[in-house]
Amino acid sequence: MSHTKPVVLVLLTVVVGCLSAALLNFLYNQGASLPRDGVEFGLVALIISLLSGWLAAHVHRLKKRQETWMSAVGAARVAALSLALSHTGAIFLGYFGAQSIFILVNLGNDALAETLWRKIVAVIGATLMVLTGLIIEKICTIDPEDPKSQSSSGATPEAA
Repeated sequence: MSHTKPVVLVLLTVVVGCLSAALLNFLYNQGASLPRDGVEFGLVALIISLLSGWLAAHVHRLKKRQETWMSAVGAARVAALSLALSHTGAIFLGYFGAQSIFILVNLGNDALAETLWRKIVAVIGATLMVLTGLIIEKICTIDPEDPKSQSSSGATPEAA
């Protein structure tokens, strides 16, 4: 699995942000109320990031050949989780980032201004998801120079 390219995360964030901004502007001009969520997402993102970090710590132990319950298959799943975490975080960063910018542009509206802190919490949570995903991806990467991770066709299996 190749590493996540930052440009992919930036593009996800920008595209979702632009689409969200257009939708928010349309809703606002139609007189609809904007979503009031944010804090709950930020807290859930924190919990997900902490749990993912805990899993990554066990992958790190596995790579160091220290005692852990983590298997190689589990480590591969954590690597896949890291990819999903960073991409999902980028999508939510675009979504909540667009809302935050929209509120900042319309800061004269007191009803909108009071929700800004919720959106900022969500932006922090989404950013945490992206960073956690990228860090875990680095942890789950197997060093190609590690002779223990390479198998040659002439190698004999170790006795069980």
